[in-house]
Amino acid sequence: MKTVFIVEVPDSKKPAFPEACVVCRQPQVEQLGTIRIADEHGRLDFYFYPFTKGEKHEYSLTVPAHESCIRGIRNHFFKRFFLMMIAPVSIGLIGIVFHFSLFYSASVALLVVTPFLYWQFSEPVPMEYNHDSGKFVLLFKDRNYAADVAHLNHVNLKEGAYPSG
Repeated sequence: MKTVFIVEVPDSKKPAFPEACVVCRQPQVEQLGTIRIADEHGRLDFYFYPFTKGEKHEYSLTVPAHESCIRGIRNHFFKRFFLMMIAPVSIGLIGIVFHFSLFYSASVALLVVTPFLYWQFSEPVPMEYNHDSGKFVLLFKDRNYAADVAHLNHVNLKEGAYPSG
């Protein structure tokens, strides 16, 4: 399990964020943009950024981030995901060539790819959040950024285990 840093902000107002990128924490590397994160699929907002940046709902948050930093996270995700898919496809093709049963080939492919899928989806992204019972529960990968957010919102910083929070 990974450690994340938790900031709980009442939803009477939107949480304030420092004028620094949520990914790299640098304010002036390039022009600072924003990423809109939704609580139902916040992790996917980083991975599918170009497709989700127009979506907005009542509890979505707009967080400062550099385009290149978000692109880097997305590209890293897709590279790992693509490499993970090569293994089961290769095993399936080997099974076809050597006339193994489909069940055997699929089982081996699933066993090979499962640890990689766990690794892929158990790594925290720079920020995720949930909206629970009148508060925003913000999860940060970076302790310093989380401390800045907690300070700006006049709340305490907590530590938790990821993915359970």
